[in-house]
Amino acid sequence: MSEEWREGKAGSYIARYKKVLRSWLGFYGIDFKFGVNIAYENRAPRVEGERIPEKNELAKILRSGSLRAKLAISLLTFSGLRPETLGNAEGTDGLRISYFPEMRVNNGKVEFEKIPTLVNVRYTLSKAKHTYFSFLGQEGAMYLKEYLESRVKYGDELKPNTPLFKLDPQGRISHE
Repeated sequence: MSEEWREGKAGSYIARYKKVLRSWLGFYGIDFKFGVNIAYENRAPRVEGERIPEKNELAKILRSGSLRAKLAISLLTFSGLRPETLGNAEGTDGLRISYFPEMRVNNGKVEFEKIPTLVNVRYTLSKAKHTYFSFLGQEGAMYLKEYLESRVKYGDELKPNTPLFKLDPQGRISHE
């Protein structure tokens, strides 16, 4: 029994060692098949208990969030976008105002030509590395409108290339 197993590590965690070692050996031209079976190798215990929030739970989450959080949650839940699409870990790349082609920002007011409104996702933000689109429904569009109008109110100038989620002057996430 391995030390990792005694420490309570998941089988999927321990199996990674097997994959890394096989990859390393493959780099040196050695094709080696491991005859080691690891219990619960394909089990993912961290996500086993996860579930999709029910409608009333989602409503409670949205009611308690900031404008920024409401928008992020609605893009993930209502449009099916992945978190990495909203922005990378450094906050240097993500959705931009121009990715909502049916949205207009005039004199600090946000309006939509159509609802549900189109959301374009650039290939560099896509997990599969291809451009695709989704839609944002009425509730999500309302959160988008409120968030952007609050940014304008606090002095942000929204141009087509403006990031949807902004950073503060020190480069940290702004929770306005």
